[in-house]
Amino acid sequence: MKYLSERLGREKMGKCNAKRLLGYILLALGALLVLFILPAWIWCLIFGVALIVVGVLMFKEC
Repeated sequence: MKYLSERLGREKMGKCNAKRLLGYILLALGALLVLFILPAWIWCLIFGVALIVVGVLMFKEC
Protein backbone atom coordinates (compact mmCIF):
# COMPACT_ATOMS: atom_id res chain seq x y z
CA MET A 1 0.00 0.00 0.00
CA LYS A 2 2.90 2.34 0.68
CA TYR A 3 4.03 1.94 -2.92
CA LEU A 4 0.59 3.01 -4.16
CA SER A 5 0.65 6.22 -2.11
CA GLU A 6 4.15 7.05 -3.34
CA ARG A 7 3.03 6.41 -6.88
CA LEU A 8 0.00 8.67 -6.52
CA GLY A 9 2.21 11.42 -5.12
CA ARG A 10 4.52 11.19 -8.09
CA GLU A 11 1.62 11.29 -10.53
CA LYS A 12 0.29 14.45 -8.87
CA MET A 13 3.76 15.97 -9.03
CA GLY A 14 4.01 15.05 -12.72
CA LYS A 15 0.65 16.68 -13.45
CA CYS A 16 1.76 19.82 -11.64
CA ASN A 17 4.98 19.94 -13.67
CA ALA A 18 3.00 19.43 -16.88
CA LYS A 19 0.62 22.25 -15.94
CA ARG A 20 3.56 24.49 -15.08
CA LEU A 21 5.18 23.74 -18.45
CA LEU A 22 1.88 24.40 -20.24
CA GLY A 23 1.59 27.65 -18.29
CA TYR A 24 5.04 28.74 -19.44
CA ILE A 25 4.19 27.87 -23.05
CA LEU A 26 0.92 29.81 -22.91
CA LEU A 27 2.67 32.79 -21.34
CA ALA A 28 5.31 32.74 -24.07
CA LEU A 29 2.74 32.44 -26.86
CA GLY A 30 0.66 35.24 -25.40
CA ALA A 31 3.68 37.49 -25.01
CA LEU A 32 4.76 36.80 -28.59
CA LEU A 33 1.31 37.66 -29.90
CA VAL A 34 1.23 40.89 -27.91
CA LEU A 35 4.78 41.87 -28.91
CA PHE A 36 4.54 40.98 -32.61
CA ILE A 37 1.24 42.57 -33.47
CA LEU A 38 -0.24 41.02 -36.61
CA PRO A 39 -2.56 42.82 -39.08
CA ALA A 40 -5.68 41.99 -37.09
CA TRP A 41 -4.04 43.60 -34.08
CA ILE A 42 -7.07 43.89 -31.84
CA TRP A 43 -7.88 40.16 -32.11
CA CYS A 44 -4.25 39.24 -31.54
CA LEU A 45 -4.13 41.50 -28.50
CA ILE A 46 -7.27 39.95 -27.01
CA PHE A 47 -6.06 36.42 -27.74
CA GLY A 48 -2.59 37.18 -26.39
CA VAL A 49 -3.94 38.63 -23.15
CA ALA A 50 -6.26 35.63 -22.76
CA LEU A 51 -3.31 33.24 -23.18
CA ILE A 52 -1.29 35.18 -20.61
CA VAL A 53 -4.18 35.10 -18.11
CA VAL A 54 -4.74 31.36 -18.58
CA GLY A 55 -1.00 30.72 -18.30
CA VAL A 56 -0.75 32.70 -15.06
CA LEU A 57 -3.77 30.91 -13.59
CA MET A 58 -2.31 27.51 -14.44
CA PHE A 59 1.08 28.55 -13.06
CA LYS A 60 -0.46 29.76 -9.78
CA GLU A 61 -2.47 26.54 -9.41
CA CYS A 62 0.70 24.55 -8.74
